[in-house]
Amino acid sequence: MPDLVARRLLELMRAQRRAEGERDSHARASAAWESASARLDDLNERIWRLAASGTEAPEELAAGVNATLEADPEDDLLFRRSVLLCVRRALGDTTHERLAEQTANRVALADERVRATLAAVETAQLRLRSEYPAATITAQPIEDEAVTIHLHAERNANIA
Repeated sequence: MPDLVARRLLELMRAQRRAEGERDSHARASAAWESASARLDDLNERIWRLAASGTEAPEELAAGVNATLEADPEDDLLFRRSVLLCVRRALGDTTHERLAEQTANRVALADERVRATLAAVETAQLRLRSEYPAATITAQPIEDEAVTIHLHAERNANIA
């Protein structure tokens, strides 16, 4: 596991260097500079958290369901946001279906939420492929006190 964290830190630091170069190519305080600075701030926060704790901050997918996301490439924040949006929408679809079926029992068990999340990943991948045709998303549950899923997304899965 330490090798995985070290690899992700290196990828994030490479992305940080590219983001610094991009920001430096824009006039200070311009809209492009502000956007590049925001992207750099996001990368810096992710690097700090990963270096300090060995994990990134989990993303909330739905009420009571969190995910850690490992996206390849690490610095494509648009792809990262698209992955999360597609998974959230797919989960929303399954949540509405389950709520319609569950009139007597409104409290979903953690195991049921994990199963529903894992099942929704296939739908999320289909949605993501409308923007990124070669993208893949895989998911696996993480054994901890909260309901957490580890997502691995690759923008160009067919490229070796």
